[in-house]
Amino acid sequence: RLRQQFSQCGVEVLGSPDPAVDAEVISLGSDLVGRLGLEDLSIKMNSVGCGGCQPAYREVLEKYLSERVGSLCEDCVRRAERNPLRVLDCKRPECRKSLEGAPASTDSLCGGCREHFDAVGRMLESFEIPWQLDPRQVRGLDYYTRTTFEVTTGALGAQDAVLAGGRYDGLVASLGGGAVPAVGFAAGIDRMLLVLEKQGRERPVDVPVLTCMVGLGRGCMEELAGLANRLRRRGLAVDICYEGGTLKKQLRGANRRGAARVLIRGDEETARGVVVLKDMETGEQEELPWDGAEEALAERYGGGGGGD
Repeated sequence: RLRQQFSQCGVEVLGSPDPAVDAEVISLGSDLVGRLGLEDLSIKMNSVGCGGCQPAYREVLEKYLSERVGSLCEDCVRRAERNPLRVLDCKRPECRKSLEGAPASTDSLCGGCREHFDAVGRMLESFEIPWQLDPRQVRGLDYYTRTTFEVTTGALGAQDAVLAGGRYDGLVASLGGGAVPAVGFAAGIDRMLLVLEKQGRERPVDVPVLTCMVGLGRGCMEELAGLANRLRRRGLAVDICYEGGTLKKQLRGANRRGAARVLIRGDEETARGVVVLKDMETGEQEELPWDGAEEALAERYGGGGGGD
């Protein structure tokens, strides 16, 4: 474990509780390490619930740990009293063996947290991103809620995480602010470099042009998120307006992002099987067939950032 100063990069999205944002952030993290050339990667995900269901899980976990104090290391014995969730993160073989039957946080989720977790999983599957349920993916800090995840590699031994994150809807409030939902991740630059060195690989990352997507309605947002994910894999930088509201409001948001173009899809476009492409500089609009939109956009704007 690195104890000295280290460097990391990260992503944070504040302001939306939508499970689609969780899936977007996980997808971005997966694409980041994948495009850098890291291999033998796995995505592990869990849910730690919310303030409504976390106390029930903590209670059953404390009972489980109290019956196994004699088989835990000294650090875990102390953690069991102060912060039992941290015991699940212990990397010592003897502790991991004792914790094999530990209760899972997903067994204590309330209805809202279960629905949120299932939605994140469905979206990752629609993005064709494989993931594993890992009951050990917990966070000992009180402001973490719902989704937690890690991207791990088989090249680093026990300390195998190169990127980790989750949803922390309670963070801003714990710092004296209001109730602001948030989700993000941090990636260890040092660890990623270590993996690349072991693999003998170095791969540049292109910075292509920006496209912003605007969806009007729940179903449209999910469809656009899937299209955005596929286009990113083709080399396009794509953002999504999750703020909601009217078309005019979302277009203003896209303009603040500096988007060169915007894709618009609502119930009307869905009914006609199209998506609207709007040039933010000229204001010109054209309709693209939804079924062929991915190929058309990738051919026109993908492949290393040609275009605006």
